[in-house]
Amino acid sequence: MKKKDFKVTGVNLDTNDEETLVTSTIAGPNNGADAHVPSIMNFPSEGVWELSVFVGGELFEKMSVEVL
Repeated sequence: MKKKDFKVTGVNLDTNDEETLVTSTIAGPNNGADAHVPSIMNFPSEGVWELSVFVGGELFEKMSVEVL
């Protein structure tokens, strides 16, 4: 995974606002992990957000979070 593009997009399920929350490149090993991505996500509004995580341009995982 090292040196692949990493992106997290989100959709606020209450307002349908879409945002790119993280764009980065996967870095090498850190604290026992095979790879890592230092990141901070700033959500522009409260609500339930559906996040899509992309690695190397392909969907890797989806999850939902509640932002207060």
